Amino acid sequence: METGMNAAISIRDLTVSFQGKPAVSEVSFDVMPGELTVVVGRSGSGKSTLLRAVNRLNECFEGCETDGRVAVRLAGKTLDAYAPGTDPERLRSRVGMVFQTPNVLPISIERNLLLPQKLVRGVDGAGARDIMERVLDDVGLLDEVKDRLRQPAATLSGGQQQRLCLARTMALEPEILLLDEPTASVDYRSSEHIERLLLRLAPTLPMLVVSHSLGQTRALADRVILIREGSLAGEWRRTSPDADTAFDELLSSAF
Repeated sequence: METGMNAAISIRDLTVSFQGKPAVSEVSFDVMPGELTVVVGRSGSGKSTLLRAVNRLNECFEGCETDGRVAVRLAGKTLDAYAPGTDPERLRSRVGMVFQTPNVLPISIERNLLLPQKLVRGVDGAGARDIMERVLDDVGLLDEVKDRLRQPAATLSGGQQQRLCLARTMALEPEILLLDEPTASVDYRSSEHIERLLLRLAPTLPMLVVSHSLGQTRALADRVILIREGSLAGEWRRTSPDADTAFDELLSSAF
């Protein structure tokens, strides 16, 4: 199968193994611009490994081997993520990822947002603070933290920390966004806020999202990728004929 020339993310024959044991096996699909793609499957099926493969984060684990091809569309050009000349750090700065478990930096709330901007994008001063306030507002956190920005980020609740991590990633203005169960640690109200944000961003920011929620998948997804035991077990698109019936059939074995 040829790489999708217009795809934001194009994955072909992707296999990821740890200590010789495959976690993802020969998976191929595209993430198209303007579509929000959701990966579903039971726990341990390889969803998170698949997500991390897009910006080469599996390399952080000992004994990882990756075969196949991952191409991403950045600044109007297609980049082979695993080509010898590809800089993993630059790749990760443009293909941002939000993890299932919050990973705030052991510094203040504001420094969690200002320091990455300075180190990664060279943005500092008033410009960085404007971006900080905008992304905090986007994730519904600004009113909750505006009077405590200099307090340690660890003093926030788990749901607030998750929204801070999303804001931190958004502050770097990624061209592609990867989200591993972004609402797993937040309350219902925060989850709704994040879902509305993702729907608002989806037309201009390509996203690949892992979800364990049937309702969330139904609300967000333009395309669904079903992973079972590390392999591609099915696909669904909102524009497919009999989309509602096909969605129910595909997702009946996913949760």
